[in-house]
Amino acid sequence: MRKSIFVIITVILVVAMVLPLINVLRVGNRSLEKNSTFSGTADQGSSSFSLPLEQIVPARCPIGSQYKEDWRVTTCETFEDNTGLWVGDIRGTRAYIKDGDYILDNSDVSNRLDNSGYTFPILVGASHDVMLSTTGRMDCSAGDCAWGVFVRSSSESIIYVFMIENNGSYSLTGLSPQEVNQGLGNIQTASHSAIQHNGRNTITAIVEGAQMMFYVNDVLLTTHEAYDATNPTYGVVVWGSPEARAINRFEEILARAN
Repeated sequence: MRKSIFVIITVILVVAMVLPLINVLRVGNRSLEKNSTFSGTADQGSSSFSLPLEQIVPARCPIGSQYKEDWRVTTCETFEDNTGLWVGDIRGTRAYIKDGDYILDNSDVSNRLDNSGYTFPILVGASHDVMLSTTGRMDCSAGDCAWGVFVRSSSESIIYVFMIENNGSYSLTGLSPQEVNQGLGNIQTASHSAIQHNGRNTITAIVEGAQMMFYVNDVLLTTHEAYDATNPTYGVVVWGSPEARAINRFEEILARAN
């Protein structure tokens, strides 16, 4: 995806509660430019909310993962019939359930907020430590596209974002402890054979205290130390360049918390 993903990402921050009542936190523009600050207050007129620590999950979750099996399951989304995640249509992104997938559809550019592309994060939950795993695939028909997870974030800011891109590479964006006052930027980008180009991939993030580990298809690709070990929110995210057209299909989402 070249390095444009680290230069500027316009964030459309639509946060959905993982409870039956869906609440939109805010919709606004933020920049991930290296020397800008990605923090602030909710836009005027946005709804207030309290962060969910966990959602009601089935007695037996059908999703398996070898990671943190002793932690309690807080999210188990298979999207067979419905979902606790946000569903709707706003500013160029449609979210809906179809054929057992949670779909984020950005194939129509006509309703986008502006010409700088899209970043669309969906809140899955909040907990002190988390193992978050999601399996999905992406149909990127134009432009540069990516999908992945965010962790160690807050109710007002998406801070650490790990994504795999349509060219087969991965990226980690966020803050380094020594760069807290410099704003968000590129931490790491590289290609790796573990990523199934234009195929089905499983992304797993494990966050314990300040330590974060990111896997693709059970291969550890990168680690990083968070500048703040307490920011609790996490979720999934999709990204696209100005000309991007993509449909992202999430087959399942599993979260375990400690």
